[in-house]
Amino acid sequence: MEISSLRERARTSSAADKEQLSWREATQQLIEEKRYKKALKKLLAVYDSRQPGRLDFSIYLIKNLAAVYEPAREALSERRDLKESLVLSGKADFSVVADWVQLNKSLNEEERIFSVYKKVRKKKSTKKVAENLLDYVWKKLVKRGDYNQLVPYFNQVISGVFLTASMYEGELLFPTSKKDASSKRFESLAKQIDLAKLTEEGPIIFELALGLGQEPAARAVASRILKLKSGSKVYAALVKHAIKAGADDVAKDYFKEAKRKLSKEKFATVEKALKKALEAKDEDLKKAAEKQKSDKKKKKKRGQR
Repeated sequence: MEISSLRERARTSSAADKEQLSWREATQQLIEEKRYKKALKKLLAVYDSRQPGRLDFSIYLIKNLAAVYEPAREALSERRDLKESLVLSGKADFSVVADWVQLNKSLNEEERIFSVYKKVRKKKSTKKVAENLLDYVWKKLVKRGDYNQLVPYFNQVISGVFLTASMYEGELLFPTSKKDASSKRFESLAKQIDLAKLTEEGPIIFELALGLGQEPAARAVASRILKLKSGSKVYAALVKHAIKAGADDVAKDYFKEAKRKLSKEKFATVEKALKKALEAKDEDLKKAAEKQKSDKKKKKKRGQR
């Protein structure tokens, strides 16, 4: 790309930033003056004219406005319902799915995302939409122990760890040459986001791999995380998720490794995590046994009728 083109993009970006700051300040003033109707009209004009699928600050302001002005919530709900009809009919591309998800989050109806996912994954005509929704529901599927639902997308999910790790390493190895404070702040924030994503999502993907019997892949994920961050919280998360996946031997390995590498004070965090994970596992087994017993009783009663 030519230098002149890069400069032109920089000027365009700068102008867009100034324009966004201008309407945000104007809208904020309208809200402070309790001129809610006019503020909502301005915000909806910005939201509806933005590039589809692009996260825009306007939706956060509409969400805040909805707390004091019901028509703002109704406006979000109308737009969500319109996009949901496209999702359910299989006519939603990735940008529509992204907008629909964000609208649900703004309405504090995130459970709806998973409910709709369960509907669209059952139909052949909406399979593509279900795949687009995976980014937003895979963690919930792992949390529920529904590992098998993710078998077709395992490589897609697991590659995310290595991509995030590579991005983080790239930011460390090739820092920005710009000296202005805003560029440095942006770079610092990007690194923080990547590392936080890696340490949050990595152990969940580690659990998924173990739950699907992919131990080598799970250990590769753990190694990638530990290479960049090897504190007590990471070890605690690995132990917890290994226990949840039923991989007690793997949990034991990382527990021992943590004991070798961490101070006594920090290792206490890992010990607590192990204890809680085992207690949770016992509780789950107890509930499963009670459910099985209850189902048998119901079956027996039906047989006696």
